Amino acid sequence: MNPIENVHNSPTLALAIIAWSISEITRYSFYCCNLLGLPSKTLTWCRYSFFVALYPAGVFSEVSNIFLALDTIKRKQLFSLTLPNPMNISFSFYYANILILLSYIPLFPHLFNHMLRQRKKVLGGESLSENLKKSK
Repeated sequence: MNPIENVHNSPTLALAIIAWSISEITRYSFYCCNLLGLPSKTLTWCRYSFFVALYPAGVFSEVSNIFLALDTIKRKQLFSLTLPNPMNISFSFYYANILILLSYIPLFPHLFNHMLRQRKKVLGGESLSENLKKSK
């Protein structure tokens, strides 16, 4: 995002950073505790519950940031390679980003449902509030 100034002050950039940071801190803390043989019910609940809000927020903000960046990417031809060149290939970062945006349509529901199934497998079929009560 550095060369794309119009995204720098976007609230969706801050949302992406916050959502993915919380998600990664929770996930890697969970992994670390399990590797050290110190499993935590609260951390397990957080690992398999926070994604319910953070994953859609992160995806929404990623899609928004890509959409905001498209005009600048196309206008400046950022990270693109045009013919002729010594490698005899071309690459359009603009169209690659459009493909990435389109990929969210089938992939997001699939990945989110996978996480819901993982949550049910690890925490059981109970509601979020019931699992929180158990973890205390």
